[in-house]
Amino acid sequence: MILNNRYSLGIAGALVLVLAQAAAAQDKAVSLAYNYKAKDSYRSKVTVNTSVNGQDVAVIATAKTEIKEVKPNGDFVIVTTNEGGKLNLGGQEQDQPAQPPVTFTRTKYGKLVDYKADDVAMGVLSPEVQKLMAAIGEQLLPEKDVKKGDTWTTEIDNPAVKDKKVTVKGTFLGTETVDGTELWKVKQQADAVTDKDGAKLTIDFTNWINPANGQVVKSEGTVKGLPTQFGPMDWTMKQELIKK
Repeated sequence: MILNNRYSLGIAGALVLVLAQAAAAQDKAVSLAYNYKAKDSYRSKVTVNTSVNGQDVAVIATAKTEIKEVKPNGDFVIVTTNEGGKLNLGGQEQDQPAQPPVTFTRTKYGKLVDYKADDVAMGVLSPEVQKLMAAIGEQLLPEKDVKKGDTWTTEIDNPAVKDKKVTVKGTFLGTETVDGTELWKVKQQADAVTDKDGAKLTIDFTNWINPANGQVVKSEGTVKGLPTQFGPMDWTMKQELIKK
């Protein structure tokens, strides 16, 4: 059956209105900031794929995040614990034990203020590289309102090389609905010198953040040139919130 012109025009008009409203919502400037709630906690599944001495390595672990404190200025204290998981090396699976918790203090925009970790928390990385990853591994948000497609940069000290800076670039990709919840979709990229000879670490991540509670619902990306006790490593990482 062919719809008559009146109905066709009505449907077309409604469709155009919906598309226009969606476009307007994406063009609206938003204020990005972590809106954590004190005492909240959540768990995430983290999958890392890399290669060691020519062998494929996959690590699947569970990470618990606890919001210990939210200060009046919006800064927050957050504790992350690797609860252990499985490591697959060349087809052989091994259990991975839990690791000591790591405590971060950050501004409401994600910038690292303080970092406390047990020496064995990430034994394959030097303490300086651990702190560098803590500084650039969290999505850094802008202090001004942004629209879809806007970019910003944040300059931070480089813990791995004295007197060096790291410029971190962020991009607001708009919003995306995941499992019925509208999330901020944000991209982060950075290059950081890791030694006096100029070796570089590069990160490229996309994060989906829940505006209501600050939780990272999903994250995926790559790390290249990460200095470890096994030499420089490249890896891909994916993080997914575990539903309660």
